[in-house]
Parts: sequence; C-alpha cells; structure tokens
Amino acid sequence: MTILTNKIPITTEVIHRKAYAKVNLFLNVVNRRLDGYHNLEMINARIDLADDLFFMVGGEQIVTIKSNDPYFYSEDNLIKKVAQYLLSIYDPHQKVTIQIDKRIPPGGGLGGNSADAAAVILGLNDLFGWGMSLATMTEIACHFGADIPYCLYDSPALVKGIGNDVSELDLDLSLYKVLVVKPKIFVSTDEVFCQGDADGFGHYDISPLLAAISEHRSQDIIDNLHNSLEEATFSRYPEIKKIKTELMCNVGPKGVVMTGSGSTIIKLITEVTPDISHYISGYSDKYSLNIYNFIKKTREKTF
Repeated sequence: MTILTNKIPITTEVIHRKAYAKVNLFLNVVNRRLDGYHNLEMINARIDLADDLFFMVGGEQIVTIKSNDPYFYSEDNLIKKVAQYLLSIYDPHQKVTIQIDKRIPPGGGLGGNSADAAAVILGLNDLFGWGMSLATMTEIACHFGADIPYCLYDSPALVKGIGNDVSELDLDLSLYKVLVVKPKIFVSTDEVFCQGDADGFGHYDISPLLAAISEHRSQDIIDNLHNSLEEATFSRYPEIKKIKTELMCNVGPKGVVMTGSGSTIIKLITEVTPDISHYISGYSDKYSLNIYNFIKKTREKTF
C-alpha cells in the first residue's frame, strides 16, 4: 500500500470515519423511470474492506484533499463535490481538509466511491456539529448517487426506488463470510445500464429471499442470491462471465453472484472449505482474492 507523505496530524480535532465496501446479495432492476433513472430492489450489506477518511477544520483550499489515490486530486471527484456542496449550505466561510486512505478498488461494484461520499456527509456533520438528521443526510446523498444513501446506514438493508428508500433488515450475517473475486477490470455502471436498456434486464422475485431472511433460513438465503445486471455486464465484459463460471465450477454454484454492476463476483460461505482454499491458491495470480467478514452494526449515535 502507498504510504502518504503529507498526512494530517492526528489530534483530538481530527474526525475519523471508515467507509466500508458494500456487496449486493440481491439486485433487481424493476423498471426505467421517465427521468432516465431506474427503480431498483436491492439487499445490501457491508464487509470489512474499508477506506479510512480523516477530517480536519482548515486547509489551503475550501476543500483540500490528501490521498494515496490520484483520482482524488481531480477537481471533478465526487468527494470534493459533496464536501463543497455541504459547506456551501451549512458553513460557507469554512474550510476543511480530508485525508483518504484508499483500499476499496474502483469499478468493481463494491461501492467504494459511494461509501467515501457517505463518510464525508457523516464526517463533516460530526466535525462541524451541524446536527443533520439521517433523513436530511439521505436527501443530500440522493443528489449525488443511488448507492450513497445506503452507505449512511450500519445494518444490512432492503434498498428500493433509486436508492432513496432504505429499510434496515433484521439479518444476522455473523454466520457467513464472503469470498470476493476482483479482476483487474473497471466496469462502467453507465455502460451496463445502457446495455440493459437496449437488451432488457433479467428480472427476479425478491420475496423468496425476504422470506428466508424473515424466517432465518440460512441455506435458503444462500440459494436466493440474484443480480439482474449480470446479463448486461456479461454482454459487455464476457471475461467477467468466465470468472463466475470458473468460481462456480471450482467451489460450487450456490451463493455465487455478481455484486453491483461488476466486475466483482462474490460467494457467500459459512466456512472456508478445502476447495475454496485450493481455488484461492490456484487463482491468486490472476485476481484479487480475499475472504471478508460482514460488518455488525457499529453506530452509537442515533440521528
């Protein structure tokens, strides 16, 4: 990992937020709206792969970014846009410095950019004591991306609409781990949705998975993972379909699904079996392969 050479001094005035990657256990494209957005049904959960963000009052610019990822030095990056927007509304004469230690790979369907944006909303709210409610933060998040509202939450959740309708689920994922297979492929979400609009999306019924969650049927949860973006993604990136096929052949088809719009394929597991260990050792030179835990609810503050 790249070592930052110009870090914010860690003092009591620094606010630290972890931005956890998310995976989609279920993703269904319901329809395309008149405004061009898509109504979705998703079941999302966070895993213990995370970026670290640090916030400090003051800086060289209105929003000063320091990071190990050159993307954040672009004036067009999402994090800077969110921070500038918040300051313009709540504290227009204030400046902030944000340090981002980046670990979540981009373009993999793991929601790294969205998690970072949510961490900025939460972090600046804490740093400046604005006292925004969760509803207010969710409304702001919707202006910048469909995955950002969920990333404000701590628990697995049912996410509907354009990402603005988030309902936390009573879903204990402590029995599971997730094998994450990330190739060196950047997938454009816009391209995938355009492909789906042209060719049609696969459609899946979410009710069997919701029933399995409600009744705590662990095997049925594993059996009912789906993602209706797979066909569109595989059409544009056939090598990702190959990765999913390889994974299913090596470790079994149950609990294998693409997350987000790709390129990451995940497998939900309850134990690390010999065939999984063998797969990891055999393919680690081709892909980024890791096993992660799901994150338990961590927020102490109630908004």
